[in-house]
Amino acid sequence: MTIQCYPFDLPFLQLGSEPPNYGTGTNVGTQQFLYKYQQATGTSGTQSHYVFMLGCKMNTLEISVSSRGLVEATTDWIVGEITVPVSTANGGLTTPTIPAFSATTTVPISNIDGGNTPFTMNGVSYPIKEFRCQWNNNIIADDFNGSGLVDQLTTGGIEITGSFVTPVGKNLLLEGFIHDFPQTGVNASYTFKSGTMVANFTEFKVTADDNPHISGPTATDAHHFNFVAKTGALASS
Repeated sequence: MTIQCYPFDLPFLQLGSEPPNYGTGTNVGTQQFLYKYQQATGTSGTQSHYVFMLGCKMNTLEISVSSRGLVEATTDWIVGEITVPVSTANGGLTTPTIPAFSATTTVPISNIDGGNTPFTMNGVSYPIKEFRCQWNNNIIADDFNGSGLVDQLTTGGIEITGSFVTPVGKNLLLEGFIHDFPQTGVNASYTFKSGTMVANFTEFKVTADDNPHISGPTATDAHHFNFVAKTGALASS
């Protein structure tokens, strides 16, 4: 199951960024989703149907933002069971009820909410045109004899990767990092919105400069760095 969204707070995203038993332990257990859709009942009518996704755990979380855009999050889930659709109101649940789209009034986070230099690496701030980070939890799905369904979802080795684009000319520190072997891992952070959503990384290392120094009469010369990190945590600051 894939869910894409424009985030305005942290709890949903932390289901993919927090390792088990970390902090509040929000992703130790599995999640349940109820999906409502309209199904045609003939040539001129529709009826609401409801599907449950049971025993869900986020496998990958990717957050990206570019100049002129909103912050976007893509989440991929492994699901234990998808039930047969039913037409019973709210799927038979008395609570919670599925809200109308108009009930969401909070403004999603955009590229302008992080400030002019939202990315900091080893204490140095850089101007950024694009930033992307991904958590891959490598969820292990175990099905045991007898049930015919996924019975257990276990977080495997967590991989944290990403990329960013920054203009050439700030300094030569980034070139120095990618040149040195072994490279020293440093702390880094990206502020999506101050006081609301910040990604903090440890043992951050740049691994490649994709298509370096490509520019033209209408484009600034820029680095396209890929990176890895040992840990990555979403926090409010």
